[in-house]
Amino acid sequence: MGLSHEMRRLSQHCLEAYDCRTAALSNMRSATADMRAASATALASMRQARQAAANANAQQRHEKLAALRRQTAAHLSDSDAALHAKAEAGAQTRAGFIASVRDGVNDIRDETSKLLQEQDAALQATAEASSQARARFMASLCSDVSRMRSDTSAFLANAGATHQAMADEAAAARAGHLAGLRQQTATSLSDASTTRQEKARANAAARQEFMGKLRIDLDGLRAGVETQRNQMRTARHTLRADQGSAGGVWGSFSSLMQQRRSKPSAQAADEPPAAPETAKKAAEPARPRAAAKPAAKATHDDLTSIRGIGASTQQRLHEAGIHSFAQLAASNPDSLRQALGNAGRLANVEAWIEQADKLRLA
Repeated sequence: MGLSHEMRRLSQHCLEAYDCRTAALSNMRSATADMRAASATALASMRQARQAAANANAQQRHEKLAALRRQTAAHLSDSDAALHAKAEAGAQTRAGFIASVRDGVNDIRDETSKLLQEQDAALQATAEASSQARARFMASLCSDVSRMRSDTSAFLANAGATHQAMADEAAAARAGHLAGLRQQTATSLSDASTTRQEKARANAAARQEFMGKLRIDLDGLRAGVETQRNQMRTARHTLRADQGSAGGVWGSFSSLMQQRRSKPSAQAADEPPAAPETAKKAAEPARPRAAAKPAAKATHDDLTSIRGIGASTQQRLHEAGIHSFAQLAASNPDSLRQALGNAGRLANVEAWIEQADKLRLA
């Protein structure tokens, strides 16, 4: 019962940590890339539009002043008619440009929504595949521990390859989409710059309106970027905590399986459930360190009450001379990892020390 419970808890922790890490990494990468690309594109468009408008307005003013000084007396009526026609053409051109920009923004939003839906579907498929792999993993765990390890390694490798392929496809799609958007924006700006040599005041009013809308969009983008950063920080802290917990559980499970394999099958079949405690007491005279501290039994604490420490890890800590919460709280993380051996590489010993300190004071 103890082994089955430990194995179920290990499998649950490993799969939950993997699912959370995959979802968080995917969301962080896609959100960061989209926000950076959108901000860079908007800022570049604003700078180019502002510079082109200033140059066009300056050139237009010089040309009109020179033409008016030369032809004021002779062509006053023709100039008024031409200016009126140009104003109407400029208003129509600006209206068309603004409509095209709005259509482009709507297209971008639609494509972004479709891309997010596709990513959600892919993540759902990955989750279903993970559930199926977990079922196979649990079925084969009771029969053969060695085969369970090989299946777990294959599952993790396939999941990593799938995640990498998804990331590559998403990056390629975003790159193609951004390239098309840049080309469309450049074409629109080029067309607008050739036709934007009209009335100075009307152009200034339209430019101010357009700049106001862009500022509103930029404020929204900045708020979204800040929200994504906060979510990334929270997800990073959660991932670190889950990785530490999963590492401790996996170390406990590995030590327990190693200890179980090292015992003879006949001894495991004949001894009652209390045999591990009896064997530990019988092995006490063989350890000079335990003989040198006869009063340590009075201060023994249940170290398995600390999250991440199982029966095998507690046995290793006892062998290292750590029997109480006070001793564990006063230990050095490096010395703990060295005492635990391979099981201590992925263990979150700093969290153990912190929990032991709280339990010692309780």
